[in-house]
Amino acid sequence: MLPEWRHEVLRELGGKVYAAQDGPDGIGIPDAEVLVRPWPQGTTQRVTTGVGGTFIVPGGKSGVFEVAICLPGWNPWRGFVQVSSKANPRSGAFPLELGQ
Repeated sequence: MLPEWRHEVLRELGGKVYAAQDGPDGIGIPDAEVLVRPWPQGTTQRVTTGVGGTFIVPGGKSGVFEVAICLPGWNPWRGFVQVSSKANPRSGAFPLELGQ
């Protein structure tokens, strides 16, 4: 079963991956794989979250990106991120739920 699609509008292509049950102020999830592809087509980039669960995709330009965040044992986050210089200056918040 695929996860529901979510949507974020951010100033930069990055943020924090965290356990949904802990909330965005909880400890981030390290070593999650983040797959990013310009929408509707383009080359997929891969980055991995760091110790605090944070990531940033280098060279992220304005536009719409398809994003999937995966880690064994967790249900993936899947959605679209719109990057715009007019967005509020905040980082993305990407909750993962423990797998069932």
